[in-house]
Amino acid sequence: RKIDERYMNQISEREGQKVRVIRSADVPVNGMRASGSSASGSPKPIIIVTKNDEIISGYTPLSNLRTRDTYYLEVTEPRSIYQSGQATISTFLISLLGAGVFIIIFTLLFVDRIILSRLNTIIGTVRRRKETREGEHVTGEANADELASLAREIDPVFEKLAESRVELQQSEERYRFLAESAQDFIYVINDRDEITYINKFAAASVGRSPDELIGKMRSSLFPPKESERQYANIRKVLETGTPLKIES
Repeated sequence: RKIDERYMNQISEREGQKVRVIRSADVPVNGMRASGSSASGSPKPIIIVTKNDEIISGYTPLSNLRTRDTYYLEVTEPRSIYQSGQATISTFLISLLGAGVFIIIFTLLFVDRIILSRLNTIIGTVRRRKETREGEHVTGEANADELASLAREIDPVFEKLAESRVELQQSEERYRFLAESAQDFIYVINDRDEITYINKFAAASVGRSPDELIGKMRSSLFPPKESERQYANIRKVLETGTPLKIES
């Protein structure tokens, strides 16, 4: 039978695929090679080439042709399996993204509803408690809330802590006043032997101001031998926890 363009179009319409005959020189050389069977049962080489993400083509040589040239039959069809896989992956990723967004929104709502709202209740109750007289009770929905009740219970603790902080600040101010008024060499060091406080009398004794000496090493205040002797006594106090009084 004569193979012409009309005949190839009829085959394409019947098979639902694009079919055409091409010369061997037009066959891609970078395709994947496989083998099939002819009508007589003999093996027949097949070349499979992926054109793009949409289509794939197969090539097989035509035999029993009355021509000296070699021709190939090209069959082109959509990559339906690949496209189905891509659609499945896209659907999975969209579902995963939607689930992630839902979890994030749910978590934020849970935190706001269960945790932050309760904390705001505690804060509001404590603030209202401070504005009421001793012995009065705050009324309203907050009283029915367990955390609000807890807030009223711990409110005296907050007040005690505030009082303790004020007392500590006053004690520090009294100590600082006494230290600054004393005509003695008074200084405080940290665990790295650095000066964290020194009174004016001690700073003036070495010809410096207190601000110039803060952060400096204690050894900078004394001669080497005196500094070593003091350091040994300091280590003894730290190891035993017992105050040490040395008169010179």
